Amino acid sequence: MEKEIEKKEDAALAVLDVKRFNPLKARIKELVEKVGNTVSSTTADCPYALLKENKKILADERIAFVKMLKEERSSALAYQNSILDVEKSLLAIVEPLESKLKEKIKAIDDEEERKSRLVTLPERKEKLAAIGVVAEDNDILMMDGIKFSAFFNEKKEAYLAEQERLLREAQEKIEREKQEAEDKRLREEEIERARAEAVESERVRQEEDKIKEEAERKAAAEREKEEFERKLREQKEQMEKERRDEEQRRIEIIKEEERRKIEEERKKAEEEERLQKEKEEESLKMVRNEKFKKFLEDCGYNDKEFKIERNGNTVICYKKVGEITL
Repeated sequence: MEKEIEKKEDAALAVLDVKRFNPLKARIKELVEKVGNTVSSTTADCPYALLKENKKILADERIAFVKMLKEERSSALAYQNSILDVEKSLLAIVEPLESKLKEKIKAIDDEEERKSRLVTLPERKEKLAAIGVVAEDNDILMMDGIKFSAFFNEKKEAYLAEQERLLREAQEKIEREKQEAEDKRLREEEIERARAEAVESERVRQEEDKIKEEAERKAAAEREKEEFERKLREQKEQMEKERRDEEQRRIEIIKEEERRKIEEERKKAEEEERLQKEKEEESLKMVRNEKFKKFLEDCGYNDKEFKIERNGNTVICYKKVGEITL
């Protein structure tokens, strides 16, 4: 039993002895150095086949030691961890150069792909131009068919969305302009209607003012006529009154004159009558006088045909010759 345990312990120790992988590590380092020197010693235009070949050597070696170490890793956890450390250290040795080789191969592959895409460049640019997209040639050539389709579809969707937006905006603009034109037309019609109403209102006002002015003029003329007629009537009445007054004054004057004349005639008549009486008395005295009496007889005196006047001491006998009423 003790011998079996010792054998197992020796086996475990043997498994955990990672120094046995030193030859493998040295060989891998030598291989990497060799491949690295081979690639570095060539020009920038390293043959593609040589790159592929060296990459395959490293890949085969990597796959082999990773597979072998994975098998070793299954023996024990401690051993697995050691193996993982070995794996990591080996990967750290191999992967940098492998990555460089991958990058160079990818660059060559990309360039070849880019050259093959030059044939499709005009068609791609034309498709992009149709949706209003401008891209650099190199950016277009860097996209494979799938990437270009995705890029084109994305841009096309954006283009169609933009076109739809522009179309919607254009339609909205047309509708807005149409509405604005309609609003403008309605405003202009309203303004024209208001202007026409204002003109009509002004015409009516002027007509009313004209009618009012004419009525006022007629009323003023009528008042002026009435005033004129009143003044004329008053003037006529005044003239008539003055005429009547004048006539009255004239009549009064005439009456006064007549009264004066009558009075004068009365006085004259009275005076004549008085004188006549005096004459008659005197005549009577003369008649009584014989001398005067004889004078009268000689004249053929009578009271109807003769008239006696005395002027001082002289007596004159007048005879009435005739009389006529006209």
